[in-house]
Amino acid sequence: MYTGTNPTALRSQSVIADATIELMKKKAFEKISVKEICRAADLSRQTFYGFFSSREAVIRYCIKQRLLNIPKQIDVLDRNRIDGYFRTYIAGNKPFLNLLGKNRLGSQLAEELSDSLNEMEENLDPGGDKNSRRIANAFLSSALVSSFLVWADEEVKMSDQEFIDLIYQIIRG
Repeated sequence: MYTGTNPTALRSQSVIADATIELMKKKAFEKISVKEICRAADLSRQTFYGFFSSREAVIRYCIKQRLLNIPKQIDVLDRNRIDGYFRTYIAGNKPFLNLLGKNRLGSQLAEELSDSLNEMEENLDPGGDKNSRRIANAFLSSALVSSFLVWADEEVKMSDQEFIDLIYQIIRG
């Protein structure tokens, strides 16, 4: 996946991601081809593969951009930061979470969240036990993602604030 700073390249990458999400609103992700994504983005396959190795890589890019744009240097996770993160990234992307759930792409979100938590915790506690951290973060990220996807389901009726309060209560014990 492209990680440079060229504005034209970043724009193309974003157009591919947006086209993929728009297609997912119309049909299942598993039935969307790279060719269809390129056509919807009005870009060539060569351009697509210059930025992404696969359709799944596009989803991972979308997850990172929309849901996991977390600062790498965090000194503490307090209630205000959790509220701010949730309102900015999770509640603001409820329709995207719903698409991930409908397309059974929660495992990609869980893996990306786990990676982000591992990276964040490495900054908070560089000398900590990496094995325990990986296991704990895999557990936590899977539980959070499952909760996010259930909450994002259109049939579940819970306000953003009720959900934030519940998640915070669960995390704090």
